[in-house]
Amino acid sequence: MTLHDYLQNLSSGRSKSDRDAAIFTLGNELGLPRRLVMPGEGMSCWKGAAFALKLMGRPALDEALPDMMEWLRDMSWPGAEEIRRLLLSDVPRGNLAQLIENAAGKAVSQRDSQWLSNLAGLLASAGLDQSDFLDPQRYRALLSAIPD
Repeated sequence: MTLHDYLQNLSSGRSKSDRDAAIFTLGNELGLPRRLVMPGEGMSCWKGAAFALKLMGRPALDEALPDMMEWLRDMSWPGAEEIRRLLLSDVPRGNLAQLIENAAGKAVSQRDSQWLSNLAGLLASAGLDQSDFLDPQRYRALLSAIPD
């Protein structure tokens, strides 16, 4: 099977055994974490791809962490909640703060208030505060995006 075949087998329209086999293979054997971030094979594959990334674990998925922050643009996207939980459970506090800070800079420059709000939601969950951030402006932007 090709990489594309495995990614297609992540689709919610495939059998559970096909999805599970694809998640196992992609997470344990192929070692292509960046290719698993919101794969172009369609949104129906995204949740399975998120599970494969979780299975892959750190440090193997570290190269994909900045790209994974894009998944948080819309928490209704398949796999977004799984990526959020993965970030909170597996990424050290300092690294997570840096990832959030960089993504917040993109969200501000793109005027993407939903993404900024989703990133702000990670602050409290991760127990992050201003001392964890290098750029006070980005931290303030995150604070302003927290819903009342």
